[in-house]
Amino acid sequence: MSTTDVKRLMKKYTSTFALILICGLLGACDAGEEAKASSAGKKGGFKVNSAVLVETTTAQKGPFAVQGDYAGEFAAERSAEVAFEVSGRIVELDYDIGDKLEKGDVLAKVDRTAYLQKVREARAAVEMARASVGEAEVAAENLEKDLERKRPLLDKQLIAEREIENLEAQLRGAKQKIAVAKATLDQNNARLQTARENLRNTEVRAPFDAKVAARHVDLGTYVGPSQPVFRLVSDDAIYLRVNVPEQDSGNIALGKPVTLRISALGGEAIAGKVARIAPAIDPKTRMLRVDVELAPASGEDQQEQAKAAERVRPGMYAQVQLELGSRDEAVTVPKQALLEERGGKPYVWTADGGEAQKKTLLIGLRGREQVEVVEGLEGGEAIVLRGFEKLQPGTEVQSLKDQKAGGKQ
Repeated sequence: MSTTDVKRLMKKYTSTFALILICGLLGACDAGEEAKASSAGKKGGFKVNSAVLVETTTAQKGPFAVQGDYAGEFAAERSAEVAFEVSGRIVELDYDIGDKLEKGDVLAKVDRTAYLQKVREARAAVEMARASVGEAEVAAENLEKDLERKRPLLDKQLIAEREIENLEAQLRGAKQKIAVAKATLDQNNARLQTARENLRNTEVRAPFDAKVAARHVDLGTYVGPSQPVFRLVSDDAIYLRVNVPEQDSGNIALGKPVTLRISALGGEAIAGKVARIAPAIDPKTRMLRVDVELAPASGEDQQEQAKAAERVRPGMYAQVQLELGSRDEAVTVPKQALLEERGGKPYVWTADGGEAQKKTLLIGLRGREQVEVVEGLEGGEAIVLRGFEKLQPGTEVQSLKDQKAGGKQ
């Protein structure tokens, strides 16, 4: 290596060492400044912010109403699947879908030829049995008269005792024949009654004033007993059947106003009211059956609502808005702020004065988003919505709203 190369190498290392030395001095200076700042902070009384950040809202005070939204299906006051009680081929079918009926109207008939024959046969059997009873009674009567005539002769020893015994045995047999003949007559009368009933059942009649909702058979169809022929619905009243969850059932009362919206009619609102309430909760579904009737409209909307009500049909679905309860003035908090202790007692966290406090509550009405606080709050308190997982009574808290406001300043 030449002298020139040695000089160049020494110059290069000298520059690098100088750079490293300068950086080290700068780092030491920065550390010293931070230490001074930290020391100054402690001497000046500053501390690192350890408050738990929470999201809060305010407990409201004012009017409060709770409404429930449910779905229901319209149903006629009465409906029935009408069927024949006998089998046969339909020979008469007088009504179809939409036809209006009165109670007792004949809807359809099956061929009655075989049933007429059964009536004739049963009637003939009855006549024969009645004749048998008459013959047996006459025979018994003659035997009784014969005995009455011959007993005095026995007393005078003009006839043998054996003859009297034979007559008495014949009389007992005659009376037994009467009993058998009467039993046969009763059986044949019952058969005649059944035959006549079956003959009447060759036609099916409307059980109440109704309209035909469906026809299940055609002329010439062979039907069996209990096979549906028509479905009828009453034309006098229609109700919306609603199943209300158990937790809402205690707030349902007769006459309460209801708002209905029927999608099949464009979702227009129709007024209604609670007409009937089941006396018990369904043990399987835990639901309460409530029947809603269309309420008479009033005011400017009377004509429009009346027209809408006329278009309501059994089987239509509707959305129901039902008032469950209301207060002229109540303290309310959001449901999401509500917590429960192990024993089930509800509580919330408040953040007034920058300090967390646990407030045990007594809850009243429960809405979809808000709940009524009967005891535990006065209204106006800062209620913790989020961030309560790390809270203990007395924990220092800072609302996100306050933090954002401080950041803007």
